[in-house]
Formats: sequence, C-alpha cells, structure tokens
Amino acid sequence: MSPAAQALLSNPPALVEPPIPDTQDKAAWKAYVERGNRVDAYRTVLRDYRPENIAVVGGSAGGGLAAASLLKVRDMGLPLPAACVLATPEVDLTESGDTFLSNTVRMHRALLRAGIEAELHVWEAMPHSGLFGAPEDEEVLAEHFRFIMKRLTKARG
Repeated sequence: MSPAAQALLSNPPALVEPPIPDTQDKAAWKAYVERGNRVDAYRTVLRDYRPENIAVVGGSAGGGLAAASLLKVRDMGLPLPAACVLATPEVDLTESGDTFLSNTVRMHRALLRAGIEAELHVWEAMPHSGLFGAPEDEEVLAEHFRFIMKRLTKARG
C-alpha cells in the first residue's frame, strides 16, 4: 500500500485552480465539475444553512469533485463554505504526478502559494484516501473533525 495524504484546506474564497499544466487540460477539469449536480446540491444546502456552518468533504475522486465544485461555486458568486477537507484528492486529470501523494502535495503547495490556510497530513502505509480499517483511521477522523471545528468556529467569529 502506498502512503495516503490528507490535504486539509480552508478559506475557500481564495481557492485556486488546481495545478494543471495547459489550457486543454483546464477545460477538461472544468468539464469534470459540470457533469452532475453538485452545485445545485450546494444551493439546496444553502437554503437551510449559513455558509459559516457548512464544511465540504471529499476523498479521492470525491476530493477532486469537491475542489472543482467549490471553484464553480466561487465563480458563480455563491457564498463559500467555512471549511473544505480533501482526502488524497485526485486533482490532476493529466496524471502528471507520480502518485496520489504527489498530486496531493502539489495541490497543497498551490494552496499555500495562493495564501490559503492549508494543512497536509501524511500517514505511513495508509491506503489511498484512508478509512479502510487502518489503525490510523481514528487519528485521520480526529484531524478532519479538529480542522472542521477550527474553521467553523473561526467563520462564526
């Protein structure tokens, strides 16, 4: 098993485009989020909850979808959630990185360069996206919860 990484990011208003090398691949990324109704689902959640009470979470392909969906939400001028947790997100459709961990690290660095509060957690021998019965699962979930609570508390003032 390869190590897995938890890329925990916040401050979605400053979300950056994922590290995709050329414009043709950026178009593929945008098409990726257009499939499905994730933005409509988020709008529905906004009817009942304030954005400072919302956290978006996704792992693997779901992590890529979460990031892409929030970029679309941002571009549409909708209010962004207080937190976003990406667990080993698939954010490079070109597969130019050598591993999921490499892609996650590249995304983390892009977030930091954009001035976004971000955390990167890596566990030895954790399966991709984690949470498949590994001994570290509790620790992973505790870190997710800690980060989300920190961001929700900060967003609420």
